[in-house]
Amino acid sequence: LLLPPLLLSALFAQNAMGLTITGTEGSCSCTTTSINLTCSDLGIQLKDLPAGGVLGAECPNLQVLSFAFNSLTGLNPTQFSNLTALQSLSLHCNVLSSLSPTQFTGLTRLVTLIVGTNWLTSLSPTQFSELTALQELILPFNHVTSLSPNQFSGLTALRLLYLHDNDLRSLSPTQFSGLT
Repeated sequence: LLLPPLLLSALFAQNAMGLTITGTEGSCSCTTTSINLTCSDLGIQLKDLPAGGVLGAECPNLQVLSFAFNSLTGLNPTQFSNLTALQSLSLHCNVLSSLSPTQFTGLTRLVTLIVGTNWLTSLSPTQFSELTALQELILPFNHVTSLSPNQFSGLTALRLLYLHDNDLRSLSPTQFSGLT
């Protein structure tokens, strides 16, 4: 989606104070010292997010980030890559149909990932491989039809996995190898 520069600057205003994200019904903002950015339950109805890297550059200390209950249809593959302090990411209740295989690259401190109630149909075999601190992975109410062998290997800290209300056709023990 290419937007004219004037419109783009109206949607994502960056300044010395941080970043403001504006949707159809409101906005949310963060600063360089913010640890929490919640752009959900506000009726702002975001359809797009700032270009990859902008969040980390403008709000480098974010630990909790929520874009739940919006109208997001897609994400830039590097959307969250430089949010190295991030511990919780919520993208539930959007209309995401896919995630880049590198969508969560660099999020080594992420403890909670919520991507339920979207339109996801598949997951990359390495979708979560770098999330070594992940304890909660919540993916219900999507349309995922299958999981790769060893889909969750490497997630040694995982304590909670929700996959209910997907379209999974079969499961094998190898898909959960490495989980305790």
